Amino acid sequence: MHQRHLNISRGLACCAALAALALACSGGHDGASAPGKVPIDPNRPGDSLFAEGLALYDAANVAAADARALAATDPAASAAKAALALQDYADARARFDALPVQFPTSIRLDNAAYLAGRCSYERGVLGGDPAELQDAALRLDAMQAAFASSPFIDNAAYFDGRARFQLGDYAAARPQFQRSLAASPTGTYADNAQYYLGRCDFELGLARANAGDGLGAAALLDLAEAELTAVPATSTYYDNAQYYLGRSYLEEPVNATATVTGLSASEAAARKANLEAAIAAFQRTLAVPATTFAGSAQYWLGRARYAHAFYYASAGLDPADLAAADAAFRAVPATSTYADNALHYLARTYVNSTWQFCTTPHASDPAPASACAAYAKLSADFPSSPYVSSTATYLAGATPPCICP
Repeated sequence: MHQRHLNISRGLACCAALAALALACSGGHDGASAPGKVPIDPNRPGDSLFAEGLALYDAANVAAADARALAATDPAASAAKAALALQDYADARARFDALPVQFPTSIRLDNAAYLAGRCSYERGVLGGDPAELQDAALRLDAMQAAFASSPFIDNAAYFDGRARFQLGDYAAARPQFQRSLAASPTGTYADNAQYYLGRCDFELGLARANAGDGLGAAALLDLAEAELTAVPATSTYYDNAQYYLGRSYLEEPVNATATVTGLSASEAAARKANLEAAIAAFQRTLAVPATTFAGSAQYWLGRARYAHAFYYASAGLDPADLAAADAAFRAVPATSTYADNALHYLARTYVNSTWQFCTTPHASDPAPASACAAYAKLSADFPSSPYVSSTATYLAGATPPCICP
């Protein structure tokens, strides 16, 4: 039976644990607090307390997995499982915090410090609590400082980075992922860390691009592209990596002002090459069976093909690109967060170049098969979308103007 009450306040326990860790690592401790894979021995000081924490932590993981599995079908049962998991993580953390206080010579101090941070991280993710994520980052920082040569350093750095990533602090998260990879280039979390390192640079680069810093954005997005390319095809993060690789190429500026109009010949050539790289990455994403990025990748694939159409060698826009964009936008599910975006760009696709399907349907397409039909569906299905007004403005400004009935 779980022992759900340990008389140590969270704040005092954390302070006491960190103080004890500092003491344990001075005067003779020069590495991990225990050799790896040492079986738990009830007769060894602290092992029983550590085992209690570990049992609670494992139970919390099971309950958290159940909560996520039930979320879509039984919200009440999911909430009950989540509450149980949150309590078990808190109880496990209290025991891990108590270990260096009650047993300062335990061989489990580094493992306990890591798992206490993991408990905070899991509580932060499951409960959507930024304070817990911040607590996780601080705890895992302290663990790394106290046990610099622990075999758990790669795990600690990885989840330190994940906590900071969840908080949106990408600049602070990226060195943690680098540290995790340096500590264990082929470890359990190595491919995950490689992906999140690339994601950090993507997010930082995107922010620079949105601020008009084209050179700073390009430098960071180049890093992201190299890092995301390094995620192996065997990784469960491969489709994630390919999706954000495509996003990075699509967003990458080719000049100092991060604009995509009025490009020089060399800038246009670089932009065209980036779009082709983006298209290939989105296609690789969609080739992964049951990828959760399918709807999003279809939308951005459509965006990349639509943009690529403007680099047609002949007059006007590339009809093959427009047809591919049309198909991609149609493949975006109605439940996708990009469904309204897709209808907007579908309407734009229909009125460009030789594709002057304003009110007349494109014969080979299912409904909506014209710009006005796409606009009507957008207005009906997403009346509060900002794309309703921007689509109307775009169609009215087309050459010739597309006036919908």
